[in-house]
Formats: sequence, C-alpha cells, structure tokens
Amino acid sequence: MDWSLLASQCRADPDAYREDFLRQRQRFEALAAVAELEPHAAHPDLSELVWFIGQVAGEYAKEARSVADWAVRYVECAAERMDAQLQSSLVRSVIVFRARGGAAVLPALTTVRWYYRLLRLRNKELRRRVSAAIVAEVRRMAERGGSEWAAMQTQLLQLLGALIPDTDPLAVKRPLRVSFALYRRGVWRDDARLVNTLAEACFHAHPDVVTCACRFLLDADRDAAAAAADTFDESDTETEADEGAATQNKPHAAVRPAIMDTSSTQRLARAFKRTQKKSARNRHRMAQRLARMRRRTATTAATEPPAISSAIQLLHDPQRFVERLLAQLRGRHDPFPLKLTMLNLISRCIGVHQLLFPSFYSFLQRYLRPSQREVTRLLAYAVQACHAQVPPEAVQSLLRHLAYYFVSDRRTEEVMAVGLNAVREICARVPDAMDPVLLQDLTQYQGSRNKGIMMGARGLIRLFRRVDPQRLHPRDRGRPSREEGSGKEEDSASSMGESTPEAREADDFVVPDGACVAYLEPSRPVDPSALEAHSVRHRRSREERLEAVRAGRADRIPYSGNPHRMRPKTGGTSNREKARANPLRMRTAKRKKSEVNRSGRRRATRRR
Repeated sequence: MDWSLLASQCRADPDAYREDFLRQRQRFEALAAVAELEPHAAHPDLSELVWFIGQVAGEYAKEARSVADWAVRYVECAAERMDAQLQSSLVRSVIVFRARGGAAVLPALTTVRWYYRLLRLRNKELRRRVSAAIVAEVRRMAERGGSEWAAMQTQLLQLLGALIPDTDPLAVKRPLRVSFALYRRGVWRDDARLVNTLAEACFHAHPDVVTCACRFLLDADRDAAAAAADTFDESDTETEADEGAATQNKPHAAVRPAIMDTSSTQRLARAFKRTQKKSARNRHRMAQRLARMRRRTATTAATEPPAISSAIQLLHDPQRFVERLLAQLRGRHDPFPLKLTMLNLISRCIGVHQLLFPSFYSFLQRYLRPSQREVTRLLAYAVQACHAQVPPEAVQSLLRHLAYYFVSDRRTEEVMAVGLNAVREICARVPDAMDPVLLQDLTQYQGSRNKGIMMGARGLIRLFRRVDPQRLHPRDRGRPSREEGSGKEEDSASSMGESTPEAREADDFVVPDGACVAYLEPSRPVDPSALEAHSVRHRRSREERLEAVRAGRADRIPYSGNPHRMRPKTGGTSNREKARANPLRMRTAKRKKSEVNRSGRRRATRRR
C-alpha cells in the first residue's frame, strides 16, 4: 500500500477518508499486540502503519493520541529487548506525532522528558536523532514564550539536577551535551539557574563528566560569540554580493570614492596602485574589499553583534565554587589534561570575579618549571589569575619564582624569553608586586643578542615607564613628557640641533598611547602563544602548507592551451612500465640495437 498517497488524501479530505483511517487503526491494534509478544522482531508492517497514523495525527487527533501513548510506553518499557530498527522507526514516528498533532496528541513537557530518558540508550544514531529533536522542541517553546516556556525551564532544571548525581557517566554526559547545545545556539541563554545547575557537574566523581562541564564554562562564550559572528558574516556576504554586482560594470567609479583616511584603506589603495595588471577582475575585487572595510569600521549599533554575557559571570557564589574546585584538585589524582582544564577554570573565575586566593599562586608554583609539560599554558593561567585587587605580597613570591627558574643564564633562550613575557604580563596587572632590585636585574637583558630576550626586557621597561618610572634605573626611564619639561642637557642639545646618546637610545622605547599591555582587560583569557618569544616561528605541517596552497589557487584562472594536452589522463602506462612487461628476449634485442647506434668511442667507453 502507498502510505504517502493515503496520508495526503486523508489530509486533503479527512471526513471522506475516515473509514479508511479507522480500518488501519483497527489493524494497528492487532499488530501492536503481536509486537508486545515478540519485541525482538523487526515488524516492518507495524512501523509503516505507525508512521502513517503520525502523518495524519493533526486530522484525527483523538484516535491518534492512544497510538502515540502506546509508542512512547512501548519504546521505554522494551528498550533493552526490542529490535533496533523497530525502535528507531517508532522514535521517528513519535517525532512525527509531535510535529503533526502538537499538544493535542503529545504534550511538550511529556515529550521532552521522554526524549531525555532515551539518551540512556546504546544506539548512537538514535541518540543523535533524539538530541536534535530536543533542541528543536525547546527552540519552538522558547520562541513562543509565556507560561509554557517557564514551566518547561523549571521541569528541565529539575530533570538535570536529578541526572547529574548519577554514577553512570554516559547517562550524565549525554543530557549535559544537549543542554550545552541549547546554551551555545542561543536557545536557552542568560539563565543563571541553568549555568549553576550545569556547574555542579564539575564536582562529579567521573573525570569525563568533570572535563565536559569545565569545557562548557570555558568555551560557551567563545562558541556563542562565533555563532553570532557567523550570523553577521552571512549578512555581510549577502550585502557584499549585492554591492559587487552593482559595481561590476563601473569599476573606476567604485574604487575612487572608497578610499578613506584610515591606514588600512590607504595601504590597500597603495597596493592596488603598485599592481601592474589592473584588470576588471582585480578592480572588482578591490571594490569588494573596500566595501567590506567600510562595513567593518562602522560602529553603529545596528551592525554590532549582540553582546554575549559570560557563563562564568552567571555563577551565584564564585568564591565557594573556586574553593570546592581547588579542594577537589588537591585531593584527587586526576589525569594531567584534566588538571590543566581545572586550573584554567579556576584562574578564569579568579580573574573575572576578582577573587582573592593567595594560596592558589603558591599551589601553582609547583607546576611552574621549564621541564614541565604545557608550561606555557600554566604561565598563562598564572597571568589570568592576577588582577588589580590582588595584594602585591601574594604575587611577589610568584615573580621571584619565575625569575629564578626561567630568567636565568642557566636556561635556554626560549625559556628566558617566555619567562620575561610572563613577568611583564603579571606586572601589567599587579605592578606593585615587582621589587625594584629584581626589576633592574631583569632590565639588564635589554642588551641581549637574542631578539626574544631583548624584546621581553624592553617590553618590561616600556610597561614601567608608563606605570611607575621610579622603579626603573635612571638611564631606563626615557625622555620626560612635554608637560614635565626637559633637562638642561636635552635643551642645549636641541638648541644645537643634536641629540644626546640617552635620547637616541630612548627613541627605541617610545610607544604610542594605548599600546601598553597594562590596560588589557583582566577578564579576557590569555593566549599561551602570546607569551612565547617573538622570534620563534613554528614550522607548519604538510597539511597546513597544502591548505595554504589550495587557498591561493581558489581564484586562479584555468590555464589556456591545447585542449588535447590539457585533458586529464585516463590511466595509461608509460614507456618504462611497458618495457618492464616485455619479455627478456625483446629487451635484449632493443639493447643491442641501441649499441649499434652509438659511436665507436662511446661503445669503447661502455665496454670498459
């Protein structure tokens, strides 16, 4: 029977085809009784019949409600014994019941709770389908809003609170991942109750659950911001395509008025002017890039992406949360990658909420050794945990530790550069923690021949020139500002039209306003690669190089030439491969023939 045709006829004229539907409904009761006795069988007729009733659930809601209830109850009761194909088809039919019949057939709260219970099943494809159904159902409820959405939020929070203490890690991780997807996709955001409920998973007994929960708190904001940026990039791409189509016929008029007074557009205009081949395609591409720059430099509220509130900022009691997490880190023997994740989360919470944990810096010192794995990430976590409210005495021991183990002549140049950069970043957040004697010792590395060490020391000097110049040696303080005036030597030198050696040396340290790392926001995460030496350039892998080559070939015009020569090969063999397949006698004759064609001198040389 063609079930699709019958379903379309029933939807077109429900009254005329009611008898046919009731006949199939009676047939379903007989097949359902057989399936309850033999749950291990596939029962393809039952699967097709339930799918058909789900397709017309909107027209026959009263009769379809009992079928949907049976499918929900049967899948949940016989989940461990029933056939996988039958189970998957019944779950798909329940999704169709909910989509066609709505609340008249299956209430939303009942369906979502049933979906969450199905996440315990071992069928991976079924879990993927159920997860997508949960996200779609919750999104529809969130768009409607009202009391139903508030009731669903309360029900889901109670369900998650009951699932998190479960000892089975798989039963906890799957509902958590669905909740993470709801938060990252913007379906259920800015709810402190959800964030605090999911944060309780950080104290689960299983390491996999702890890793999953910590990753959510650390990466939720980045994923949400990327999703928002992708949304705006799509709109920019559409606008760019429209502008490009409008300016394709008038390239000269599109390029000239687009040049603005910004440095980026001026560089782009100069690069285009130096181009030897100013074809129509290059002019069109130039117009598109300038249009993209105009849109990105605009600071109107209409083009700005929506603000993304941090998940860490929604924690109710961050002080207590960090205390519990630090106690768990000290008392448990978790894998080292999990310890890194927990340290990252602790440092982010301390930096965002500006908490005071002097014991955290001393605890972190045990891992800060040049021979330690992922030491650059650990240094970044130490920087993240520093903010303006930290007492200088709590960070002084950390700075001495870094100076002793990293910035020393016994260490390699890369280690010294990383140590100087880490000290600079910590002092940018807590400048009073630096001892003047230690600072003068570190600034002596400005004359190093290694570029990374030299730039690290000069960056430290630039920082304290802005923050506290009195801590520097007088020769490193640089030129005074115009408001303070200049000394006699500089006045006399300027009157003679000359500059002193101190002034010429200070020119190397002049930095424009706003370029100092001291004014970075402490709530932002620190990139570990920013602490590495500036002269270090990691070698790209073969896959990365090939990807760069393919990206450069994207806009390349195909080569023109002989079409017979340019067409792809069909798998023929070369002459050398053909010679290998020849018999030995044929190859010997061919070699003798080539000997005859050689000159006498070459034959004599070959015989020797």
